[in-house]
Amino acid sequence: HHGEGEKHNLIQIIENVIDLHANQKTYDITFTNLLETNDASVFINKTQLIRVFNNLIRNADQAKSNKKKQHIIIRLSDYGGNLWQIRIQDFGLGMDEHTLKHIFNLRFTTKSTGMGLGLVIVKNIITDWNGQIKVHSTINQGTTFTILLPKYVES
Repeated sequence: HHGEGEKHNLIQIIENVIDLHANQKTYDITFTNLLETNDASVFINKTQLIRVFNNLIRNADQAKSNKKKQHIIIRLSDYGGNLWQIRIQDFGLGMDEHTLKHIFNLRFTTKSTGMGLGLVIVKNIITDWNGQIKVHSTINQGTTFTILLPKYVES
């Protein structure tokens, strides 16, 4: 692992991230906790996970249609088994199949979407902590990043 891991509550981390992004002129963020609990523990490096969220939020902001304020929805749910699911959805320009195919590749960038090295870092961090990240996108409708992270297990 790059960096030390600790037990953290995903809900608190997401709420902290949203506080950092409050009062933005070009986008707004809402968080929906779909869990029955207020404790969604993971074993992770908090600074790295915050970097993941910040990168994805910045990408969502850059993908907005010209005149529209971007709306970003973050949803936390129980994926079943030993995984939490975090979905980060925007309603921006979306991406074509070529872009989607290369989105996590090093040195791939599209000036129009502003997607670049940030997503390589995002993927590396998530996979370092035994998670997965996927992307679904539709042109002119928006993009959703889905992150799966293992639930914290008392050792």
